[in-house]
Amino acid sequence: MPDYSEPVIWNNIKIEYVGPLSLDYALDGKNRNAIVKLTNVGDALINDIYYQVAIEGIGDYPAITGDGGFAVFPNGGNIDLAPSESFYAQNWLQGIYETRFGNTPPASGVTKTYNFDFLISFDLDAWRLSNPASDEQGVGKLSQSLSFTNSSTSTLPGGPQTLSGSITSDSGNLSAIRVEISTPYSSWYEVQVTSSGDLSSFSVSVPERADWIIRVTADNTESQTFSATELEATTLINLAASDPIDYSFQVAASTSAPAGFWRGVVSESE
Repeated sequence: MPDYSEPVIWNNIKIEYVGPLSLDYALDGKNRNAIVKLTNVGDALINDIYYQVAIEGIGDYPAITGDGGFAVFPNGGNIDLAPSESFYAQNWLQGIYETRFGNTPPASGVTKTYNFDFLISFDLDAWRLSNPASDEQGVGKLSQSLSFTNSSTSTLPGGPQTLSGSITSDSGNLSAIRVEISTPYSSWYEVQVTSSGDLSSFSVSVPERADWIIRVTADNTESQTFSATELEATTLINLAASDPIDYSFQVAASTSAPAGFWRGVVSESE
């Protein structure tokens, strides 16, 4: 995984990358954003800051590429910063998996690293230059490497992090136990569960990340959902019996009429 670049200060604006460094197609999808934090570290208001991105190997680099699958936000708008105020400028990353701008997406199962130049300027015309960052007085630049892995969504990727737990119930009778894991951006993946007497357990190796979601269900019990941190602090998952659902209905009000509008329409001659 790439490391975070050191922040750059340009004209009293601190440029700092705070978005994801490494993205996995299966676990992050393609619709994630690069995020750049801009902070006014001076003591005066700064107006009319414009944001763009150039990506090495894509388009006419070092010209900007902030369009299509790399669209920037704000798009054409300006940023104003009061002293100590921050703003999070962003750009799409879905273009990594597209062939526009001459890009060659990472092949299936392959990790590819791209170098991004995050650019700011007070002059929109700077983006017309073939190499905007060559004018260090007119354009501020932060370079940051990001990696992308084109994993298959059909199987759960493996890794060094272990998610595990033991499951029981006060009733001592669990059936159809199901453990699933996901991230906020992925599909749910079912994990193998083993049972011994009244105790069931699971353990799975996954890529290291803090946003795992673990869902545990069984017949006639209340399901439970955990974050990775919560699961690590839980010694035993106890699924409580769910209350039976009593289905019933009643007519609150009724009305009747000798004929409906539809009857008149159907019976009229053409």
